[in-house]
Amino acid sequence: MKVDFIILGAAKCGTTTLYRILKDHPDINFCREKEPDFFSKTEDWKTHLADYHKLFREEEGKIYGEASHSYTAYPRFNLNIWEDIHAYNPGMKFIYIVRDPVDRFISSYMQDYQRGGSAFPSVRRSIRDGRLCAPGITPRSSPLSIPSGGKRS
Repeated sequence: MKVDFIILGAAKCGTTTLYRILKDHPDINFCREKEPDFFSKTEDWKTHLADYHKLFREEEGKIYGEASHSYTAYPRFNLNIWEDIHAYNPGMKFIYIVRDPVDRFISSYMQDYQRGGSAFPSVRRSIRDGRLCAPGITPRSSPLSIPSGGKRS
């Protein structure tokens, strides 16, 4: 058994929606965890391959997929991720989802607000305080970082 494809994309781009649609397809078996982050966060992945495969229900004639957007968080995680994935399965297929950055930003902001982020009432303040940055990314290094003068850095 080998994983045949991976769904990739930044947060709020639709990876979960595509995952939910495809996991109901009768010919596809998805990982029991939507985001196992196996290749991005597992030290010495080759020695833990059996653990990774246990996350899938093995059935003859099925194709196997997973969705981990952390695989695109370079350089935050495994710096050799693409080489490692290729070593695991040279025929791996990738479905990479992108979204208009403004729509993605608004979606992230609204999710934060709905989860109680009302302590950050303005978009500018949310950016400044790092509430909408990916974990490990500081507001100054974020492409969404806007200094007090209103111009992008």
